[in-house]
Amino acid sequence: MFNWIKFDKWYNKEIKHQEVKILGTWGTDYGDIACHAILYKDGKQVANIIDSDEETSIRYVYGDSNSELTEKLVEASFESLINEDFDKYLELPKISECSKLLQQIYDYVCESDASMCHVDNDDWLDWKENYDFKDEDIDILKNEIKKYGLNEVIGIDEDEYKIVGYGNLQFIFNDDRNIEKNLSGDNEYGL
Repeated sequence: MFNWIKFDKWYNKEIKHQEVKILGTWGTDYGDIACHAILYKDGKQVANIIDSDEETSIRYVYGDSNSELTEKLVEASFESLINEDFDKYLELPKISECSKLLQQIYDYVCESDASMCHVDNDDWLDWKENYDFKDEDIDILKNEIKKYGLNEVIGIDEDEYKIVGYGNLQFIFNDDRNIEKNLSGDNEYGL
């Protein structure tokens, strides 16, 4: 198994000139396993993504149903799975090109232990005061929901909430906002 892992790393780095660095993995509330990864092409960082996959898919990359889900196996499996679809991740929309409000919702979803963002009317008033949002920002967000097909991951005026961001939002974007910072080695991940 570990010879295949070494071969995959060598092949992707030396032949395809791409590399995936897994920053962390965790179990989701849905029984999947998620990861935070930085993608490199020709030695340059090109994407900062969050991805997830079913536990069985993770096991079968380098093992079988009896394989122990060690951190090393999970990380190696994610590296392989992401490398297989590397170009797909490069095509993800860049969060830096989105509105400040969509970026805020995305950040809340990514940082939340529940992978959710709930903004009620009181929260919206706070956001308007503290982050300088305006009611027009909701209209911009509605257009982005249509543009990026986010109707299943962002809700407007649902029940008592002004805005709801759901967990799958974190899988839709390339968080490219800190790529230059990451390239300089000056970031929280020590890259």
